[in-house]
Amino acid sequence: MRDQALVSVPIRYGRKSATRGGAYTMVFSTELGKTQDQMGFGRLVACKHRMSSAVGLIEEAEFLWAAEQNSEERTGSISASWGCIAILANPNSQRTAAYVEMWATRTKSDRNSRQLNRAHGETELVDSTGRIAIPWPQRKDGKSIEFDVLLMTATNPTIVDGRYPSPEEISNAWKTPSGKAHINYFFVNRRCGIETFQDAEIEALLRMNKG
Repeated sequence: MRDQALVSVPIRYGRKSATRGGAYTMVFSTELGKTQDQMGFGRLVACKHRMSSAVGLIEEAEFLWAAEQNSEERTGSISASWGCIAILANPNSQRTAAYVEMWATRTKSDRNSRQLNRAHGETELVDSTGRIAIPWPQRKDGKSIEFDVLLMTATNPTIVDGRYPSPEEISNAWKTPSGKAHINYFFVNRRCGIETFQDAEIEALLRMNKG
């Protein structure tokens, strides 16, 4: 993956995953991003093939969803009960209209399209047209992002009592017998520069009373 960059995104650990021993995985959150210190960093990666049409966008989205399910074969789906593929259009591009229009049509035809959970007072993350409501990301190195649209996997967060899990709850989930088997997920993310605003606190709690 040579064409990639670290970018600012409103992410946090917020989905309790059965496939990761009940530990938490990352989600996008519109509750974040109001201040810069709440932003995390994700990796922006170019598709292998440059998209020359809106049809190409749909194909790439279906392949992305297949990858999320650890498959190389497309099923024609872009969503499930645990999440969906959403798009983010470049506000500075004049070439996004056709992509946005076709994506809205594709989203409406997807049988699994549904609203994602959200915390009390949190605004909707993915709307009925399949667009994600987060700011256009900024590259960590200060360079501009030249893409017209971005494809993102928005996973359904685990909301309890109207809120996201605390750093203590997140770290404790990795300390359980089943969670310990997946703790490398957190540390590999950090080594790759993929971070949330709570990572330092979570890591300190993980290392507390270690062993």
